[in-house]
Amino acid sequence: PTLAVLIALVALFALFSRVWTDFLWFRELGDEQVFSTRLLTGMLLFVVIGLIMTIAVAFNLYFAWRLRPEGPIPIQAEGTFSRYQEVMTSRTKAFVLVPSLLMGALAGAAAVSEVEPAMAWWNAKPFGITDPYFNKDVSFFVFDLPWWQFVLGMVLAILLVCTFAAALVHLVTGSLRVTPIRLAYQGQADAGSPPQIEVRNPFGPRAQAHLSVLLGLVMVAYGVRCLIDRYAFATLNNELF
Repeated sequence: PTLAVLIALVALFALFSRVWTDFLWFRELGDEQVFSTRLLTGMLLFVVIGLIMTIAVAFNLYFAWRLRPEGPIPIQAEGTFSRYQEVMTSRTKAFVLVPSLLMGALAGAAAVSEVEPAMAWWNAKPFGITDPYFNKDVSFFVFDLPWWQFVLGMVLAILLVCTFAAALVHLVTGSLRVTPIRLAYQGQADAGSPPQIEVRNPFGPRAQAHLSVLLGLVMVAYGVRCLIDRYAFATLNNELF
């Protein structure tokens, strides 16, 4: 706890020094309103993106925990993950909230750096010039494209984090097997007969359904991101455009 408090104090001091330095700079230029607008936009991005990440991770952690197999811990999980499962059982709220809040804070901190694209997108004005390749106003490539690339990238990151977190919970609870391949012997193992290799589905039915939905959403988000990224070729110096 002491180390966590010290880290939090150092982070808050670094944040305060950064904000105060920017405030002094904008006040010297006579643009306090610009500073306040940037500050409010950054805070809004931090809260919105951080809240979305927190809710998404918390939901998938709790949902994966609720989908755990009924009955005793599977054999492959005993001695390896049983201790973690005991912690999850006794401290379920902490197990869900702590990682969720941590990932939410990281996502919100990452979103703060996108203040300028967010403000440019919100205050976008058309240029009145149409791009000859995609038939879009040039303002789309200046104001809209960077913002939507950030939004889709953040959606993809949230889905990947949720998939990884859910997979860890399914692994600990025994819904996901560590070793899907097993060697089976007929009779005595030292009789000289070669073992038979059995390949089993490493996913339990519930874990498979949960992770399949998440991976499907990841692929959809990645596909939409690729569709948006094709517009970026119009701003690159290459042989196609």
